[in-house]
Amino acid sequence: MKDRDNVHKMGISNILNNIKQSILKENGLSLVEMAIGLVVLGLIIMPIIQAQKYNVVKEMRQVNYGAIQNSIDGINQYFESGNGAYPCPASLTLGEGNTGFGLSGDCTLTNVKLCTDSSWPATEGICKTSNSATAIIIGGIPFSSLGMPQEEALDYWGNKLIYAVTQTQTNNSTYATGAGQIRIMGVDNPVLVSQALEDGIPNQISNLYDLFVFSTGYNGAGGYTKDGIAITACGSASSGYEFENCNFDNVFFIDRNPDNDSSGRSEASGATYFDDWTTAQRSLPISTWFKNENNMNYVMTLATRVGVGTTDPEYALDVEGSVRAQPTGGGSPDGNIITADICNDSNDCFSPNLISAPSAVPSMDCRDLTTGINRVVTEIGDSAVTCDTVLDVPSATFSDQNCAALGKSAIGIDASGGLICAP
Repeated sequence: MKDRDNVHKMGISNILNNIKQSILKENGLSLVEMAIGLVVLGLIIMPIIQAQKYNVVKEMRQVNYGAIQNSIDGINQYFESGNGAYPCPASLTLGEGNTGFGLSGDCTLTNVKLCTDSSWPATEGICKTSNSATAIIIGGIPFSSLGMPQEEALDYWGNKLIYAVTQTQTNNSTYATGAGQIRIMGVDNPVLVSQALEDGIPNQISNLYDLFVFSTGYNGAGGYTKDGIAITACGSASSGYEFENCNFDNVFFIDRNPDNDSSGRSEASGATYFDDWTTAQRSLPISTWFKNENNMNYVMTLATRVGVGTTDPEYALDVEGSVRAQPTGGGSPDGNIITADICNDSNDCFSPNLISAPSAVPSMDCRDLTTGINRVVTEIGDSAVTCDTVLDVPSATFSDQNCAALGKSAIGIDASGGLICAP
């Protein structure tokens, strides 16, 4: 093995010496020597080129996703700072020095032009996808309203990030958790496509989203520079998947499908081309419990299940143990448990009114309000009570006796049911 390595080294050394001698003698290089030299040079340079390309892509990813995440963090902080809604996008067409540059716009539907109206870039700089309650407003990151420097709202190429948000979610009077209307498209899993288990045609993701933030990528299709200048036209569906992001409707294309983690990024020219960098937010990512900054009270936010004493709650509030509602102040209603129904695990329910308020449920009322003769409840079942027959006890059965009238006290009851009085 060593001899082979030595021969190999001597061979290369001889070739290089021949090249050197040829140059010194100004005899030039033979075609064979030149070819070998180019091969050696390629072997040296190729890894350097590949490493440099990797570093560029890595930096591109860090800058783009970093800017997108910083913008989304700012948007969420705007919500949580007391606004109770997402900010309206800023104008895409304004540049530094223009009034309103980087400021949140007016998302009132009547004040925003349709994205199909060619005049919106020259007026508001934002547009709406429709006039309905499902409208999406599209514009830039309102970095100034969010207290961010402009650089944090620009992508790797110094262009504006584009921000699409559900119109109703920009107003605290119409905001509702899970009310996003943005539709997202994603690519199929390539492994399942190769197994013929998926058709390879992008599908709409099942969930609807509140907002979508993206960079228009290297080609900048449909994007705007930091000075508000349009970069290049959107193109058509035949020019790539990114057409969904620059045609400004309520459907967008995501670079990584959240359902199967498949990447849609492609540099192949044609209908599958996609170089955008994207992130979608389904709902506000806030914690289960929110502490009121003015006191020690906590309120629930977006949790659908909370477990106390259990790590796997099955119900909205699943308590392993007893639940106590302690009245304060000797009977204050603060300690009441209010419920419309009481149910078991089989979902068999009855209303507490059947017991606590029989007057509201005639079938549970054993009183005879007409004759004044009342009956008693002897059994509760099948969401009703069983009343016994009218009590009719002969008065002779008991004798009225008042020990106090005799100046005595009752100390017992005799065999006939009468009181035993004693001093």
